Amino acid sequence: MTGQSYEIMGCAAMLAGFTRMTYSLVVVMLETTQQINFFIPILIAVATSVAVGNAVSGNSLYDRALRIK
Repeated sequence: MTGQSYEIMGCAAMLAGFTRMTYSLVVVMLETTQQINFFIPILIAVATSVAVGNAVSGNSLYDRALRIK
C-alpha cells in the first residue's frame, strides 16, 4: 500500500468516528478516490472506528446537535 492509501483510510476512519456514518461514508470515499480496491480496507477502518467511537461515547455529532436544539 502506498502512503496515499493510508491517508484515505485515516480520513474515512476519522469521519466515521465523528459522525458514526458507515455505509454512506464508504460509498462517498470510494466515489472520491475511484479506487475499488480500497473498498475492504476502508470498510474495515470505518467499522473499527464506529465500534471504538460507540464504546467510548454513545453520542455522535448528529445526536449532540439534536440535543442542543
